[in-house]
Amino acid sequence: MVFLKKLLGSAILIFLMGGTLSAQQNALYQSVSVKFKNISVDSALRILENKIRLDFTYNSNLIPFQKKITATFDSIPLTIILDSLIQKPLVHYLIIDNQLIIYEKTDTTEFVPINSQNAKTITGKIVDRNSGKSLPYSSVSILHKSIGVISNQNGVFVFKIPAKYKHDTVVISHLGYFLSEIPVSQIKEFKSYRLVEHSVSLPEILIRNTSATALVRNAILKIPANYYNGPYIMRSFYREIVKRDNKYMSYTEAILDIYKRPMRPTLFHDEVRMVRERKYSDIRSQDTVMFKLKGGIEAVLNLDIIRNPLEFLELNNSEYQYSLSNMEFVDGKLAYVIRFAPNDEQEEAAFEGEMFIDAASLAIIQIRFGYSKKSLKKLKNLFVVKSSKNFKTYPIENSYEVSYQNLNGKYYIHHILGNIGLKVKRKNKWLASRYNVTFEMVSTDIENKRPTRFEASQTIKPNRIFSDMVSGSETNFWQNENIIPPEENITKALKRFQKEELKMEK
Repeated sequence: MVFLKKLLGSAILIFLMGGTLSAQQNALYQSVSVKFKNISVDSALRILENKIRLDFTYNSNLIPFQKKITATFDSIPLTIILDSLIQKPLVHYLIIDNQLIIYEKTDTTEFVPINSQNAKTITGKIVDRNSGKSLPYSSVSILHKSIGVISNQNGVFVFKIPAKYKHDTVVISHLGYFLSEIPVSQIKEFKSYRLVEHSVSLPEILIRNTSATALVRNAILKIPANYYNGPYIMRSFYREIVKRDNKYMSYTEAILDIYKRPMRPTLFHDEVRMVRERKYSDIRSQDTVMFKLKGGIEAVLNLDIIRNPLEFLELNNSEYQYSLSNMEFVDGKLAYVIRFAPNDEQEEAAFEGEMFIDAASLAIIQIRFGYSKKSLKKLKNLFVVKSSKNFKTYPIENSYEVSYQNLNGKYYIHHILGNIGLKVKRKNKWLASRYNVTFEMVSTDIENKRPTRFEASQTIKPNRIFSDMVSGSETNFWQNENIIPPEENITKALKRFQKEELKMEK
């Protein structure tokens, strides 16, 4: 599966230290050089206090005072040094005047288990009211709650709602359409939900006089205020699909728990725990020899580009040009549509696409992008782990969609969709095969009350080839888990794998 090298490296630190916070909070990320040699954590904190000229305030129960530490930090962000001393992922840091406050944050959002035995299942299809056209990747959720799903490419959804929410309201939304709200108690059977288009055309004078570059800059500056910046765990549904010349080779899906690290510079990384998984495959021996595609789970983690910003989301970036193209309604909120593309003189591989910025809060709520056509020519080896010397592999298309959901005034990653097209040609042969790789993740619930990291034995390595970690298939597999139902053409194709047909609830 795809692996985006542009999403890795030092981009996180550069972004978080690039002026996105107030001057006091920037002091949290200042680079510090300090050396500790076989001293207690208590003594190390005192040395650090004198070094940065701030007084530390904390609950003594948080600090492992007597633990000995030997370490050398050379121009390392202050928060990473504090993480090294305290070793607690839930600890937060705040600067007020000359005090650096160390505290453990507890949120009040309650996690509702997805696999509730009393869940109510609702199903339907989301379409345009006038044309009847399917609205793929529509959002279906409980109003003001973290639980929700995404419809599939045919607009079909299956949503399993725990009994706790039986008196709440279901919200259905799609880009450019009015929201639809229906009480859970009134939804009884499969039906079509017809959304009304809601678009805005901007006067030419407004487009000419609005600085898209300034909008993007202000949106970046407001990231700390608009997005949840602490650690949390999200239950998610993930799937990968590989096709060769439009024939399905592999269909792999799983329920994952993903631990999301804090947004600040930190020692702690995202972690993934596999809850349930299954695979259907029809891969020929020549395909496995030909090439291995890079791990899609790692791409999903990296594609949370608010936490792992790409260069088009960096402050004062002169290598991209931005333009205001229109305004659209996203989840019932008016949003600026900003197009971005690399400047002509840029020589490095670059992205192009559009982002949707909420007009009121300036939160970036959706981004659609991909490598420019010019860049694809430079990226022959980006998407493939290894390839036989008898074959040549060329990327011919790529696209990514990333969207965020609002929960209690803060945004969280919600839906990620990636698609890669590859042309594979055997040497000395005229004909070439086309491979399409699709991966998709949707967050179906969030727990941020007291998220804890997973035990090492429970985690998987995100950079491994996902289909290699999965075996076996089973009908009625997901029980009460929320998933994206397979499209009709996928369901039919899976019959070729001599397995039972995946069933959509209808």
